[in-house]
Amino acid sequence: TIEKVVQPQAGRLVLFPSYMWHGTIPFSEGERMTAPIDVVPA
Repeated sequence: TIEKVVQPQAGRLVLFPSYMWHGTIPFSEGERMTAPIDVVPA
C-alpha cells in the first residue's frame, strides 16, 4: 500500500479522484475546512 500524507498549509488546495481512499487526522489548534465536491467535465 502506498500512503501519502499531505501536511496542512494555509492556502493549499488538494484535489484527487474520489476512488482514492482519503480521510483527515484531527489536530488541536485552529480550524480545518473540508468541502466535498464532484467535478464532471462538460
